[in-house]
Amino acid sequence: MNPINEKRVIATLRAQGAVDIEQAQGEWRNGEWADFNPLAAPQLVENLVN
Repeated sequence: MNPINEKRVIATLRAQGAVDIEQAQGEWRNGEWADFNPLAAPQLVENLVN
């Protein structure tokens, strides 16, 4: 995702009441995450919207 879209998405989520927004990277294959580790510590998005 490009930085402009990322800021827009974060702003939209925050406007709807989101508090903690997690950022994840991975591969989506056959309708599910192929490499998602649910036990890994979440990578929370910093407040990128000014």
